[in-house]
Amino acid sequence: MSQYQTRLPGGVRVRKRSTLNIYTGLSFLTLLILAVGVAYMWFAAMKVAPDNATNPFMFR
Repeated sequence: MSQYQTRLPGGVRVRKRSTLNIYTGLSFLTLLILAVGVAYMWFAAMKVAPDNATNPFMFR
């Protein structure tokens, strides 16, 4: 049975370390792209906002 690597109750517990996989990397990449998009929209809104506007997305 050991050739199938079955885990039986009472056996030796092996600590499995978590590793970064492709989905973790894609999640970080998505967050980075989202942050760049928000910054881009902030600066674009500042260009068309009225003078002395601290928050370009605030309604008047």
